[in-house]
Amino acid sequence: MTLSEISKLEQAISALEENRPLLGDAVVDSALTPLRERAVMLRSAGDMEQHRKIATVLFADLPGLAAFTERVDAEDLRDTVNALWERLDAVILAHGGRIDKHMGAGVMALWGAETVEEDDPEQAIHAALAMKVACNEFCSSTPLLAGEALSLRVGINTGAVIVGRVGTTAELTALGDTVNLAARLNQAATPDQIMITYDTYRLVRGIFDIELLPPLQVKGKSELVQCYLIQCAKPRAFYILSRGVEGVETHLVGRENELNSLQQAYLDLFSRRQPQIVTITGEMGLGKSRLLAEFLTWTDPRSEDYFLFQARSAPSQITSPYAFLRELFLFRFQIQDSDPLITVIAKMERGFAQMMPGDPNSREKAHIVGQLIGFNFAESPFLPALLADPHQMRSLGFVSLTRFFAAAASVYPVILLLDDIHWADSASLDALRYVFNNLPAQTPLLAVCITRPELDERLPDWRDSLKRAAHVYLRPLSREQSRALVQEILQKVQALPSALRELIVVGAEGNPFYLEELVKMLIDGRVIQPNADIWSVDLRRLDALSIPPTLAGVLQARLDTLDGQERVSLQRASVIGRVFWQQALEVLTPVPENESQSLNISLAALRAKELIFPNPISTFSGTQEFAFKHAILRDVTYETVLKRQRAQYHALIAEWLQQASGQRRSEYLSVIADHYEKAGENDRASLALREAGEQALSVSAFSEAFRLFQRALSLLAPERRRDVIFVQLKISEVFFRSGEYADALKYSEQALQAARELSVGDLLASAMYQVGQIYGEMGDYPAAEALLGEALRLTQAQSGSVVRARLLYGLGNTEWRLGKVESAHQHCSESRDMAAQAGDVYTFLLALNRLGVLAGLMGNPAEEERLYQEVLTRATAAGDRERAAIALNNLGALADEHNDLQKSQQYYRQAMQLAREIGTQQSLALYLLNLGHCLVRMGDLDRACEHLREGLALSDHLGAGPWMLMAVIFFARLEAARGNTTRALELLGLAEKHPAYSIDHQRLKEQMLAEWHLDDEFILQHMTRGATLEWRATFTQLMLA
Repeated sequence: MTLSEISKLEQAISALEENRPLLGDAVVDSALTPLRERAVMLRSAGDMEQHRKIATVLFADLPGLAAFTERVDAEDLRDTVNALWERLDAVILAHGGRIDKHMGAGVMALWGAETVEEDDPEQAIHAALAMKVACNEFCSSTPLLAGEALSLRVGINTGAVIVGRVGTTAELTALGDTVNLAARLNQAATPDQIMITYDTYRLVRGIFDIELLPPLQVKGKSELVQCYLIQCAKPRAFYILSRGVEGVETHLVGRENELNSLQQAYLDLFSRRQPQIVTITGEMGLGKSRLLAEFLTWTDPRSEDYFLFQARSAPSQITSPYAFLRELFLFRFQIQDSDPLITVIAKMERGFAQMMPGDPNSREKAHIVGQLIGFNFAESPFLPALLADPHQMRSLGFVSLTRFFAAAASVYPVILLLDDIHWADSASLDALRYVFNNLPAQTPLLAVCITRPELDERLPDWRDSLKRAAHVYLRPLSREQSRALVQEILQKVQALPSALRELIVVGAEGNPFYLEELVKMLIDGRVIQPNADIWSVDLRRLDALSIPPTLAGVLQARLDTLDGQERVSLQRASVIGRVFWQQALEVLTPVPENESQSLNISLAALRAKELIFPNPISTFSGTQEFAFKHAILRDVTYETVLKRQRAQYHALIAEWLQQASGQRRSEYLSVIADHYEKAGENDRASLALREAGEQALSVSAFSEAFRLFQRALSLLAPERRRDVIFVQLKISEVFFRSGEYADALKYSEQALQAARELSVGDLLASAMYQVGQIYGEMGDYPAAEALLGEALRLTQAQSGSVVRARLLYGLGNTEWRLGKVESAHQHCSESRDMAAQAGDVYTFLLALNRLGVLAGLMGNPAEEERLYQEVLTRATAAGDRERAAIALNNLGALADEHNDLQKSQQYYRQAMQLAREIGTQQSLALYLLNLGHCLVRMGDLDRACEHLREGLALSDHLGAGPWMLMAVIFFARLEAARGNTTRALELLGLAEKHPAYSIDHQRLKEQMLAEWHLDDEFILQHMTRGATLEWRATFTQLMLA
């Protein structure tokens, strides 16, 4: 086809028209028809050459239809098949496709023929999956087709096509090798299969479950074609983004050894079936995410089955307790942030049941974990006692998480991909460390943790505290590796000037991300000019281009090349965060500009320039979610937003998040607070931070709670004295519950002084209670008694309140420690009754248990046992395992005192079982030692030794000095029972010199010596010798006893 041929045809047509009067209409029309058809065809071909596009082509057909036509009436079949294709065509159109043509029992559809979208390949595959479902549903519901095997087969390919209008009807179609290959794949597929090429696969990997097929011999192709089968869509998929420039995909350079390490860990997961943790540490831009993407690309088509959990943290989550851990379950169970709470509960319950098929208590564990990670499961029937006891909530939550992953791994191996954990909140990292270190040895679980060195600065012991962990450190690329990467990116430049290559290599300093952005900057500056097949270089333009010395500078230079609307859209998006939503962006867009088409054009342009990427599933339904390509790109963009505009935007986004999160607002509190703070609305920010701090405290996330309350305090104006006192008391509570009594006392005394000056009764009583509690734990019982008594008098009018019930218990407990048994009994009795009236189960059980102890001191063992039994019954009914375990231990000790050793060991074993269930290690150590001591008295010395050793090892691990001393004293009784009184006395002497030796240990020692009837001089001699023994050496000997 040439322009001269079209010109000749036009001249001939013109000549015929001029001679119409001479030749007549019939002759002219007859001659013109073929000439005009030829001209249309040639023009169409010309148009098509000018419309070369990247499109995704789908061919689908029903291979079983031909055999079926022989047995069915043709007219009936025609109507039924037409109805079927109407349904299947609707599916194609609903997924953004265009029906190209129907051919017999098949269809050809196009994505990208008119408007190219980045997710065209993904939408084509989603359409194919939906077509299979629609076909099966139609056949099963249509009598004529019932029982017939009319399964759909599909072939899909992506690549360059010629798009244009052909024929006399000028229909838009696509031609070319891409179309032919899609048709060949359709013919090669078997019924019910969806087959795709590599060119489609590389654009959708990570989004679907895919099976790698052996290379296929295709007609018309000299080389074998790599194909893949689509199985289904992955839950809450993450894109596996290939690093490259202008659509040129690059191979992994300089990270082959690291990739091999990950691949070997994957293979070991299935062969050795043991827990493994691999941490990959590298500075920003060194290729951590690319390495992870290559690993996923390698695993994606493999045949092994596994459960995948994936999470990526962000700077805004660092003070949100368990936010990172929550991301794992959002991903796995496809929970959207806009899902109502009832839907979240259902998804958690269903997910736990599926992954813990043998556990009848999976629903309870789902509720416990859900509450721990920030979903509001407060109405759950399993949680009343735990909500009042954050320590137990945390312990049981960690144990439930560990059992969940262990159970899931017994079904299929588990892979956790944890990205950017340097921004993860401390509570999530504590939970993950507990899970990793407490999984059974034969649990097939692989965790890959991606981090920057900042994690070591923030939590220096986190990585080193992990069992079975391997650490991979990414270094900058060498000069040779950088040159190889430049060559990869610029592979379409036929003769790459060495000067340009070295400019890029030297400027990037071994940082792959920096290197790519430099290349993109050179493309923006037209130094490098991409074309369809061959790229050119214009070095003359390099002189006018200033190469910034930093990555931030290069990114800034790229921002400067954006047009006005693109730049403004990106700036507004940066205010929302690295992840942002189109609906939120619309809130920031002034009404005159807020045309969806205008914003869509800007977002499409930013996607085309690889500055942002769409996420396949949005955390908020009904709106598209996007992410900046890199965190530093978001930060650089944010710095270009005028400060007065920032404040306005942050206020609007805070309000949008409040509305969009709905019932799930509690999960976004710290993010909402960040926006309010940056908007200058300090009061609203402080209020949100206080709510977030309370939430953190409720799950014992102490470091997050402290940071949240501290920020809330810093935002309060001095005149907001009530609020200041409240927050100071909350900070004190954080320190108190984490055992840091000196800091707790500092904040609570400040609050107490301010409350006295303000003379506000409720705040003053709360401050007195807090200071009194701390005095008690620090051993200053008289001061505690005085302050708690004063607070009690202040609250005399608050009969039935939770505050007064707790004050009564605090005072009674202090009096018990002071030996004031009668008044202690009176106050604990009042506390019990008032807590019951107020519905405070936690305080009720504390008071009831203390009344049991007091009954024993008052010489009423029957009442003591009755009260312990009541604690056990009520704690069990309330789901308070920790209180139930304490009651069992107390019942065991009471039976021990009355020499009912059989009953005693039964109680201790039940207490141990509960302690193991809820993960209370310190309590478990005590119960192990008590059981060991009981078995010594029963004469079962071998089993006694086993339990004493386990209890001693656990006490040492926890640093529980009083428990370690008790273990040594119990070992002394064991040695005496073995007939080795000399060794027994030496152990008592060793214990006596320990700094943690107390009156309780002294009483136990005196009881033993009275039982042994030894000579005083003999006792003194060997106890004195024992006092010279070295503690650690003796500990080692006992562990081998």
